[in-house]
Amino acid sequence: MADISVNVVKSSGVSPIEGSDDLITLSISGGDLVNSQNQIVRLRGVNTEGVANFRAFYTGGINAYIDRIVGFDSTATKWNPNVVRLNFERYPCADPPRLYQPGDPRIPYCIPDTSQFPAWPSSSTVIEGAVYKSGGVRYSAAKRLWRADMGQAWNLGHFEVGDRVVGVIDTTHVYECISFGTDLSGDWGGGPSGTTSPQTDVLGNTWNYIGEWGLTGSSEPFSGGIDMEDFYGEWYMDERATWTLVGPDLTPEEAETAWTTFTTTVLDPTVQRCIDNNLYCFICDFDFGPADLPLRTARMMEFWDRVSQGPWKNHPRVLFDLWNESEDLGGFSGSTWTNQKPYIQDAVDMIRANGADNVILVTTPQFCAYVDLATADPLTGTNIMYANHTYSAYGDLISRTATALATGQAVFVSEWGSNQETDETITDTFVNDLMEIVEEDRGSTAPAAGWAAWAFSQYWSPVFFTDGLYTVPNYYGISVRNLFDEFA
Repeated sequence: MADISVNVVKSSGVSPIEGSDDLITLSISGGDLVNSQNQIVRLRGVNTEGVANFRAFYTGGINAYIDRIVGFDSTATKWNPNVVRLNFERYPCADPPRLYQPGDPRIPYCIPDTSQFPAWPSSSTVIEGAVYKSGGVRYSAAKRLWRADMGQAWNLGHFEVGDRVVGVIDTTHVYECISFGTDLSGDWGGGPSGTTSPQTDVLGNTWNYIGEWGLTGSSEPFSGGIDMEDFYGEWYMDERATWTLVGPDLTPEEAETAWTTFTTTVLDPTVQRCIDNNLYCFICDFDFGPADLPLRTARMMEFWDRVSQGPWKNHPRVLFDLWNESEDLGGFSGSTWTNQKPYIQDAVDMIRANGADNVILVTTPQFCAYVDLATADPLTGTNIMYANHTYSAYGDLISRTATALATGQAVFVSEWGSNQETDETITDTFVNDLMEIVEEDRGSTAPAAGWAAWAFSQYWSPVFFTDGLYTVPNYYGISVRNLFDEFA
């Protein structure tokens, strides 16, 4: 098969679909993306910062931002990616403090939560990750873990008398603080465990064991306001269940209005602008949490049911990126591929049942770092790639990428970057090591289907630029820009 590694030429606004479907429609063959003529297409591109952010922080909004991605920088050097990973942020995301403060939905820029959930259950035992509504607000049943960094600069304060936590080791056991300590410790195994009472942890807090996690419904939920607060935000407590804020509860009618507003003012114009620039693009639900977390499952099925029946169904320039990253949340342990695979398979099957054959980029375990776990036990179906995220701060991830590529499954490195953007030695070493794994011209015997560097931004690290107009690249940004020319 020939490798045509598509170049990008700024269009005059005419959609590249017309008369050129055979050249741009993509499918998966072995570990490669190919077009209808069985030519290999390597996608090399960039990540957007969150769409809500570039709407808020980049002058000119969507059109100017996408145009800038294929424009010239301050050195009159053109950027030549052929794909953009469009990160449409989810509010409230499964881990709200990761992106936003509660009560800041950034409507219409973020994906609205259109899934419907049941009312808060009275006098019952709930499962972790389940979502319920109460008083016009949605809450998720979550485990507030004991933390060894309470009192550190990034996690101010200390445990208070009356606080309830789940043990780090015994993650089904609930403990209540009966006296607090002020020691600092890095010992993450030093929290309460077992069923003895009282017991003292390495921070000097004293705890009573009070039972197994999940019992709720003794009183009107959350009527007392915020019970506990830590690095992960605000927690609400009822009996032996703890809860986190998900966001306002949208009625079905409100959800439809929010979805229409989001798609017509944000999603559709952004995708169209990429197409107008002859770019491929990923639609990414920029959310967090493992696929088997009930909130993530609901969002995944709801979002892709809508998108796979919408205007980008079978569009030759549009790929589907199921969601951003699959890290655990609270005590929820869903990082294993075994746990997540059935739910992801359901989403893939639903998309295909809706008649959408777009290439699907599948989220893999542990922040998409453990891609090798997914490729060793692949999903059933066609046109599937596996996502990989790798950064210079985490040394073992490139080897996992190589292991995944060696399986013959299609792998797309949908995030990568140098965490030390201005350090020439670290950046050069990391970029060269990664390119040797993913690029045939650098020696790879099983190259990646493509890659997208993080991030076309001055805001969301690691970044390419030193200025708010995104025209003055740092050393890392120059390195990425040069790769487009090298592999064109």
